Amino acid sequence: MSRWTYAIATISLGFGILITSVLLWAFGFDVLALSLTNVLAPFTAISVGILGMAFFGRESFLKEDRYHTLYAWIALGLIFFSLADFTTILVSMAEDSTQLCFTIGLVQIPGLFLWALGIMSYLKSLNSSLRLTEGTQLWLALGIITTLMSLSLIVIVSIVFPMRNLLSTIVFVPITIVLGLVFFILLAVLWIFKDGSLAQPLLFLLFGISLLFFRAIFWQIEGYCNETAFNQLMAIESYLFIAVAFLIANKIGISLET
Repeated sequence: MSRWTYAIATISLGFGILITSVLLWAFGFDVLALSLTNVLAPFTAISVGILGMAFFGRESFLKEDRYHTLYAWIALGLIFFSLADFTTILVSMAEDSTQLCFTIGLVQIPGLFLWALGIMSYLKSLNSSLRLTEGTQLWLALGIITTLMSLSLIVIVSIVFPMRNLLSTIVFVPITIVLGLVFFILLAVLWIFKDGSLAQPLLFLLFGISLLFFRAIFWQIEGYCNETAFNQLMAIESYLFIAVAFLIANKIGISLET
């Protein structure tokens, strides 16, 4: 079977979960929809993470192939996201979820760090090949932008939502900023390779990360760890888009020299 056959099957699975959740919600089975998505989210994340590590884990690091190593880091990061989603189940059962919500953010940080490490390594490889800018200037600019935006948004959120838990704000605001940074870097990389075969998996990877990015923005507005089926559904669809990216990228026999 071709890579597109598996990819289309995965996309169809995503649509099936989406339609099922919407129908449950429409007919008033909100609790059942939430329970279904709460269970599916962590198992989807860990399954896709294992799939990605099976595809890219060993050979990518041994061959120092930056393109496929990017997907290996994404896959490894998904393992941590699955742990955060398992914690979400505990949040839904807890009377006081403030501390558990803070824990969810802490568990997500290592996974997000691995994602950032993967995309930064890939960006470094591209920068060395295409000589877009001086390497030191690039990292300095990204570091300054991330720090200033995180501090600014923490202050803004604390002022606009004074009753919100400060520790959760300090954790979830940088998560939003880093997800946004990863999203826009991937968007730029996709633009560079828009006419080549590399664009195909990058596009689905971008779709997946964009859903998590928009969910993080939603959290900043509506409150952290807002337990709804919609919230978990966005995570599930995101992981399935990333799975499609893995399936396509695994069949592309291109290595970038570093």
